[in-house]
Amino acid sequence: MDIQDTRPVEVDLHPVCNQRYLIPTFSIGETYALVLKVIRRRDSGLVIWGHTRYGKTWAMLYCQQCLTQDFPDFPVVIYNAKREYQPRKVIFITHCWRWSVTSSGMTMLASQKNIFG
Repeated sequence: MDIQDTRPVEVDLHPVCNQRYLIPTFSIGETYALVLKVIRRRDSGLVIWGHTRYGKTWAMLYCQQCLTQDFPDFPVVIYNAKREYQPRKVIFITHCWRWSVTSSGMTMLASQKNIFG
């Protein structure tokens, strides 16, 4: 059998064509190390801030995948905050409640549930 005759995945379903892959660059690895440090120190949370188009969202998605593998029972929530929103305790508690009652599992993205809209 020639290897050119077999494809493990159809071209249209390949992660590169669908842009559904994450490559851990050095800075993403450092970000995950920072997340692990926050967990070890038992801090209450972590805020990642930076200029637009620097890969913060992709870094957090990679960290989310790693955390679900390293800590399967550990809840992971990512909030994509917009600049125009005012921080309020009620909104945060509402978001945590919506996250806790979701039936899709312990891990979810806040933007997927349209929390800010």
